[in-house]
Amino acid sequence: MDRLITERWRTRSEKGDTHVSQVSRILIVDDDPLTIKLLQKALEGMGDVYSAPCGTEALAWLAEHPVDLVLLDIIMPELDGFATCRALHQDYPDLPVIFVTAACDADSEIEALAVGGFDFISKPIHPLVVRARVALQLRLKEALTARQRTEDQLRNTNELLEATLSALPDRMLCVDRAGTIHQCHCPWF
Repeated sequence: MDRLITERWRTRSEKGDTHVSQVSRILIVDDDPLTIKLLQKALEGMGDVYSAPCGTEALAWLAEHPVDLVLLDIIMPELDGFATCRALHQDYPDLPVIFVTAACDADSEIEALAVGGFDFISKPIHPLVVRARVALQLRLKEALTARQRTEDQLRNTNELLEATLSALPDRMLCVDRAGTIHQCHCPWF
């Protein structure tokens, strides 16, 4: 783990194209230090950026440090990007993974998407393409998280409503406008 690079890059962006409502955490997994530096530079202002030199160290680091998105190389020592992505999605099935790799043949791209990659960027990278694709995936993740929160709130509200209704009697006394008392059957049963 001593080779793990955990530099934090956090700057404020003055460009409106990268807005997300919270500070995003992005992990770069690549064995090439130059690629890591280029990606860090491309991602300035988009959140906290961390890096790991291989899949094994990335998986160990992720167990203790949640992130919002992973940029992942395919060709790496120890554990390649395909195996790393499979392992990531066992524990974090909704974690967006964007492959950033020099292995830009059609078979590699198809395999990257088949193992759970959300997108694919070929090297050499173009910083504006990286920013656009990362921003898109972060917005999609934010929307998914908001939807899950809303579904949880609706589920909790529904459970409360069902509990309230089940506690009500099946008949009630009702008073009409004239003041006459009637026994009413409750329509919610």
